[in-house]
Amino acid sequence: MFEFGKKVINVEPDENGFYTEMDIRNAKFALSYSTLKATIDDPISLVAGKKDLNSHTGVIFGSIVDKMLFDGPESLKDDFAIVDSFKIPTSNSLAIADEMIKQCTEEGSEKKPGAELFLSCARDLKLFEKNKDEVITKKYTADTQAYCNAKIISASGKKFITKDDFEKAERAVEVLRTHEYTKPYLDQGREGLEVFYQVGLIEDYGKNKIKGVYDIFIIDHNRKIILPMDLKTTAFKGRDFKRAFIEYNYALQAELYNFMAKSFAERNFPGYEVVDFRYMVLSSRDIENPFIFKFDEEVYKSKYVPRYNLKTLSDYIHEYQFISTNQEFNYPSEHVEKGFIELYV
Repeated sequence: MFEFGKKVINVEPDENGFYTEMDIRNAKFALSYSTLKATIDDPISLVAGKKDLNSHTGVIFGSIVDKMLFDGPESLKDDFAIVDSFKIPTSNSLAIADEMIKQCTEEGSEKKPGAELFLSCARDLKLFEKNKDEVITKKYTADTQAYCNAKIISASGKKFITKDDFEKAERAVEVLRTHEYTKPYLDQGREGLEVFYQVGLIEDYGKNKIKGVYDIFIIDHNRKIILPMDLKTTAFKGRDFKRAFIEYNYALQAELYNFMAKSFAERNFPGYEVVDFRYMVLSSRDIENPFIFKFDEEVYKSKYVPRYNLKTLSDYIHEYQFISTNQEFNYPSEHVEKGFIELYV
């Protein structure tokens, strides 16, 4: 039975009114962007569990940039290991390499990948049977060695990054900190300006709690404004971020984060204006040219929502309540309530 939100772990904000990332993860009683998005896009994932995205190269690169930018390069040590760049072995060599990894990662094993183990595994699997030993050991290349090292690291619970990706991420962070379009949002040294990195909020939305982590949260005491932001690394070209915005329904995230920022401001900084949510976008295909995109919620709701029959935060909250009350994962509430879904041209 789907009972999201039943488990309660006590979390408390810090002196600035923010929660840590761990607090947000532990706040199972609150609804996140990803959970709300799933209520309409993929409701069965709420009970089946979400797919592990850690193997996705773009996700790994984005994680590296995030940690290096907001926590510093040293923060990578606990979660990531750097390996030589490699090409995945092909055909028989890949099968042999995977058998090596299996033997090296068995409990109590002291085996390590190498040419001799490669030969032994090849013989066990009856691969390259017509080849002499010296021919087979030559097939144990630097790429195969690096592949084995990476997979063994993954088996230990860490993520791996290649040297090429690490150097690319270092350059990306340098660009974000120095580029004319992004530097102003990352400058923590200006008087009257508080710039917080990766801080969380938990707020009330009707009878529900909602939550999220902001990559950048700026409080400008000089102008009495609050600017919430999110950093996105994307495989799209930077100028094409609008495509990703639609594909991943980032409008829901922006509306959710805007709402929480306004609630935070009303409670802690009355009289301060929360300005439109912004995305700092860096394309992994062009790290030298970051972009800034602004989400105008008023224009979105007044023009685009009615024109294209788009869903808003309140619609997603309604759908979540419908699912949790009725345990219905195959049909959305509109279909259950009307017997059909209306098509809009």
